[in-house]
Amino acid sequence: MGNLTVRVINLKTDEARRQSVTENLGAFNGGNWRFFNAMRSDSPSDYVSNPAQQLIRFGRELGPGEIGCFKSHAAVMQAFVQDGESDWLLVLEDDVWVDTGFDYQNVITIAEKLDIAYVRLYAKRFKPGTVIHGWHEHQLVRFKTDPYGTQAYLINKAGARRFLASVKAITMPIDDELGRFWANGLDLYAVYPFPVIEKSARSNIAGERARRKADLKEVALAHTWFRISEKLAKTLSNLKFLIAVRGLKRRL
Repeated sequence: MGNLTVRVINLKTDEARRQSVTENLGAFNGGNWRFFNAMRSDSPSDYVSNPAQQLIRFGRELGPGEIGCFKSHAAVMQAFVQDGESDWLLVLEDDVWVDTGFDYQNVITIAEKLDIAYVRLYAKRFKPGTVIHGWHEHQLVRFKTDPYGTQAYLINKAGARRFLASVKAITMPIDDELGRFWANGLDLYAVYPFPVIEKSARSNIAGERARRKADLKEVALAHTWFRISEKLAKTLSNLKFLIAVRGLKRRL
């Protein structure tokens, strides 16, 4: 799998998770994996937090964990684009279990035949979608709406560049931003059943997401208009996909 770089996002100080990841990935036939030091909310980044836009676009200000997570994923993509080591990047968060025997190279082969730049290997929710292709016990599914989660995904250099260019500031969590396929051109493809699963330990970010959304009286109109425009753009993008899906399947 020389075509694949694997990076595990982890806080350098979290030795317990580092040990768990090392035990899991010790038998990974990808070989080329290493830790990527996670960033904190105050870490320097090309992407700065914009609380005013967070209220309008997401309904509340993001917490420190969400901001650090966004910066970490942006940084790992930036490093991948710049390093020139391989064509594909597998991003893993450190709270997952990875099926090390799964054929990730086969997913890359399928994605390249279909000109797909981004494939999720785990999601928080299972949303309505279209089965594009099946092999053995797995399927490639294209979701119609965001299934959430950035615990594990494959992305190629073109996809990483596309995503990074589509973001100007941190205005929503990283998985919500990645899920805006109508804005960044990264359709929501996923392998199902997932070859990566999230461990049951509760994360700090989950706690931040559970907070009550902020009082939106001052930006209620802007927030409502943003949600309506996003829904319209998503619907139009899904209609375009339905028109193109038959031709997509014929490539395999």
